[in-house]
Amino acid sequence: QLQPDFPCKANDDIYLGGAPASAVALIDGPTLNGLGVREDEQLLTTLEMEYDLSDEYTLTAVTGYYDFSEVNAHNATVGPRAVVLVPFLPFDMTQFTQEVRLTTNYSGDFNFMLGGFYETRETSSSQDGILTVFPPAPFAFGTEELSEDQHAYSFFGNVIWDVTDALEISAGLRYSREEKELDFVYKGVDVSANLAKDTITFSNLSPEFTASYDLSDEIMLFASYKEGFKSGGFDGGLTQGAILTPGFSNTFDEENVRGYEIGLKSSMGGTLVWNLTGYHYKYDDLQVGSFDAETITFKVRNAAEATVEGIEFDFNWLTPIDGLSLRGSVAYNNAKFDEFLSGCYVGQTVAGGCNVTFDTARGVFLEQDLSGENLHRAPEYVFTAGFVYAGTFNNGIGYDFSMTAFNSDEYSGNLRQSPQDVQDSFTKVNSALRFYSPEDRWELAFVGYNLTDKYTFSRSGAVTLTGGNSGTPAGFLADRSGVISEGREIQMKLTYRLAAQ
Repeated sequence: QLQPDFPCKANDDIYLGGAPASAVALIDGPTLNGLGVREDEQLLTTLEMEYDLSDEYTLTAVTGYYDFSEVNAHNATVGPRAVVLVPFLPFDMTQFTQEVRLTTNYSGDFNFMLGGFYETRETSSSQDGILTVFPPAPFAFGTEELSEDQHAYSFFGNVIWDVTDALEISAGLRYSREEKELDFVYKGVDVSANLAKDTITFSNLSPEFTASYDLSDEIMLFASYKEGFKSGGFDGGLTQGAILTPGFSNTFDEENVRGYEIGLKSSMGGTLVWNLTGYHYKYDDLQVGSFDAETITFKVRNAAEATVEGIEFDFNWLTPIDGLSLRGSVAYNNAKFDEFLSGCYVGQTVAGGCNVTFDTARGVFLEQDLSGENLHRAPEYVFTAGFVYAGTFNNGIGYDFSMTAFNSDEYSGNLRQSPQDVQDSFTKVNSALRFYSPEDRWELAFVGYNLTDKYTFSRSGAVTLTGGNSGTPAGFLADRSGVISEGREIQMKLTYRLAAQ
């Protein structure tokens, strides 16, 4: 039997989760009071060594090792009724990296850097899902275990040429290659042979070019062109048994980006620093991830093409008033999908835009055209403004008082962009009052976050198994859930240092 409706009262009740006993009986893994546990262990080590071969050559080696192990079990329903459980979600990863760089320090106008990078990584995970509302009894999809091996290496280098006292030019090139291999086990049986691809390889050659010119002692002009890529991979989302079909495809392609920046950097009289930058970047096969509340799967896919362009300005001004400085920034970001056929949001009707890719077997449309729409979680305008006032009392104790306001334009919190996913524009204010000793041995600070007590969400989505009839004239919207920000917070911090700064 499902749990009763949750009497939600703002700031009154905390819902602790749990699950029906009939569903808990299907769980094969550690639980806490039926469901809810998360434990992880991490080990991260880094070793950096630098050796001066001569006055002109420096050899640097950076070695890294990372080991991560986690066990997780939770209620994925995001609501007062326990509908979807993830009873056992262990994840293990071991990663080793090695980078070597040779850098020159010539006294002339020309210098260079050459380097190489190697990475090996092994990951393993296991997952299952339980539907508590599946008649006549709770239903488990079946445990799916994935093991992935990755090997990657790259070679890179760049040259810097001081053409004149005012003009500097740098150019770089990076070659990368990655290979990934996946093993898939379903209910204890190796089904890797059903994968359309169990090994994928990616390679890329990315150049960059930058020129800077000193217009004066206080103003520098720069321009750059860059290319980059993010390798593709295997989508590790729960297949709900679809892996049993030969030719099952769960890969996504690499993401490529190219673009340019141009701008000014200035430091005027030692009291005013300001920067102005314009940028334009083009993405091909943009990688996006989203949770499909209807099929109860998390999917990573390529969103065709997108263009991100904008202008950013920031400044920091030490005013003529002793101890007072002002700061601020303005960012305009025009981020749009050039081409993107997305899955429809839950309950989206044909009239509402779910009118692409008709499924004749089911008699419904499956996709919407988001070409020309803004990327999700990408507000068009962001503003910040603030001040810091600092001084010293007669006894030598220092103090400073600061306040910063942050304003964001509206944005969508979900890739599929239901009207319910729109976060309206908002303003938040942070402030701090700090006292400290002359030698910085001790410090007492009072910090206020989100003083306007504004609740906002960064991500949102449909509540599982609510809403329906997507792609038809009779669609009805799902309930929504979101990742909500903290409200107003007031903190006191006391710091004592054993040695003076």
